[in-house]
Amino acid sequence: MDSAPHWYPVERKLPMNLSLTTATNERGLETKHLHDSIPRASYAPRRSRRRKGAETIEFALTFLPFVAMLFLLVDSAWAIFAKSTLEYAVRAGVRQGITITGTQATAAGSNQTAMVKAIVQSNALGLLSGATGLSEIKVNYFLPPAPGSNGAMTDVSTQTNGNAPLNVMQVSVQGYSIASPVPRMFSWKTKGDGSAMAIGAVAADLIEPGSDSPPIGTAP
Repeated sequence: MDSAPHWYPVERKLPMNLSLTTATNERGLETKHLHDSIPRASYAPRRSRRRKGAETIEFALTFLPFVAMLFLLVDSAWAIFAKSTLEYAVRAGVRQGITITGTQATAAGSNQTAMVKAIVQSNALGLLSGATGLSEIKVNYFLPPAPGSNGAMTDVSTQTNGNAPLNVMQVSVQGYSIASPVPRMFSWKTKGDGSAMAIGAVAADLIEPGSDSPPIGTAP
């Protein structure tokens, strides 16, 4: 008998496994030569169909919560983006609006309120585009209470001198809403909620003192 039993028929490799192992051990050969002579497919274990079914069920149970979390992240990220964009836009409107002078308004052929709204609209990244978006931008003017008083501010937006120096300019976005990119899932038993979400923003500051006040325009 040679050192490597390659002459055994393939169909008898499993019954002859023990005898071949004994023969090789008696001849002082390493057992690994016997395993090398037998194809791996002959003794590799087969995956059970029951195991495959369990993996499918596990995938289904983990996939549904994953999709729900993905929808939640997309919806939240879109709302946060819109909120932060509108807040930045109104802050930019206030920051530039309180420094507008009459000379600047005359050169632009406009007024303080209209110029502030245009600034907000240009910084909103398209969220307040068109006439509809412009109508959602509000510019109000308030007369602060007397020094040492705890009274409320007086709304002077409709007065021609409402934008007088040291009055308060308030810029806000009202009535704006965004549609949900994906339905909100609150329960597996109810239909997803795809209703629009209302988002607002507001910023205010004192109008800088000066003698060259621009026309107030139509406010708010």
